[in-house]
Amino acid sequence: MAKLCRLICAFALLSGTALADEPVAVSEKIAEKQALARPLGEWIEQLRDGDAKRRAEAAAAIDVHWSHSGPDLDAFEGGEVEKDVEARRDEFRKQVSQHADTILALLRDPKFEYRLKTESLLLALDRRDGRLIGKLEKVALDNSRSFTTRHTAVSVLMQIQPIDRPVGPILFKVLSNLEPHTQAWFEWCAGERKSISIEVARRVLSERLSQDPEMTDETRQEIVSEYLKTPLEQRMMGLGFYVPTMQLMLYSAGHTAVEVPWIIKLTGEEFPGAVRLMALMLLGELRAESRPAIPQFRKLLKDKNKMIRGAAASSLIRIEKDRKTIPKVARALGKSIEEIEEEWKFVFDAVDARKQFVREVIERPDAGEIALLDKMLDPRSGAYKRFSLRFLIDIAPVAKSALPRIRELLKDEDPETRRVARKAIAAIEGAGRK
Repeated sequence: MAKLCRLICAFALLSGTALADEPVAVSEKIAEKQALARPLGEWIEQLRDGDAKRRAEAAAAIDVHWSHSGPDLDAFEGGEVEKDVEARRDEFRKQVSQHADTILALLRDPKFEYRLKTESLLLALDRRDGRLIGKLEKVALDNSRSFTTRHTAVSVLMQIQPIDRPVGPILFKVLSNLEPHTQAWFEWCAGERKSISIEVARRVLSERLSQDPEMTDETRQEIVSEYLKTPLEQRMMGLGFYVPTMQLMLYSAGHTAVEVPWIIKLTGEEFPGAVRLMALMLLGELRAESRPAIPQFRKLLKDKNKMIRGAAASSLIRIEKDRKTIPKVARALGKSIEEIEEEWKFVFDAVDARKQFVREVIERPDAGEIALLDKMLDPRSGAYKRFSLRFLIDIAPVAKSALPRIRELLKDEDPETRRVARKAIAAIEGAGRK
């Protein structure tokens, strides 16, 4: 189990690497009327056509169907939601479900040039349609498949996995064949390996460095060489480069409520240091969603590993946001209270700024801002719904207009979202009685 748990670190690389190992083609332009004149399913089947131009036409038509039936971005900018958008989305999902086997076949085809089309289509599947989960797991676990194919399968699994099931175990399986140079890199970042070769560092960092087209080979070499001189306490940033990718995937999938208890377990001393560091940093990035981890952070302030103590302190301050925590953190890290206050000043400044903003909203409520928070309760992801709910709790005295939508969330599929919704209703109704 410990061997597999090491692989949480590698998923970030899988998510962050450029998708350049398969052919990519540009869709042809097509008129909206022409594209919508035929059902989405017919265009999906046309992607299998032997004629490259007809495949390009189908890819363009699918883009039109997607924009016509996908998320209504105007709703997040204070605009009006089109009345039939839900019906269009339902029809889009229905068509994708009916032609899911064709999409999966295209995903498996290494010569298919519209790889991202398969991902965007499969992401539209309803969580309740679980028949493809097993098939996608097989694709993700098939080492004979290309990186792009396996990455797409993992990305889709993150989204369509039932909300009450953690995705972590699947990631472990997918990454069970960790490359030696990647494993060596994470061991070095965690202080478990005294040194690594410049070749290993270059291989791991090359993808990130190559994203800047103006950077010369000489400059890349210098960056790699300098990074190898990084002090032990700062090496964990070699893991932190990839944490935001994992955080965003968990947020967009809405899996944070079931994932956090699983990630907390990985901070235990029975697991390798790289795994523990990555788990602690990820919990820190999940912020309010990670509040159940606070007791574990406090416990880890006494850990024998200095880097673990540092990561636990960082996550504790970022989540608890309580100045009373500073003396404990200072003792754990062997620093003065003044040093910790200066180091984490930006966190407490942000807390003060938020409090000031909340006061201003309550004193001078903006109907547009509250309406926007209301609309943010619509996304598929429970994490984003809970973010909006927590802010509505803060501005409870002026959030009465959001109550009808919040009450709808009492029937949400996610139990954590239902819990926060009940808390929001109590806060808003209580504020109204004062």
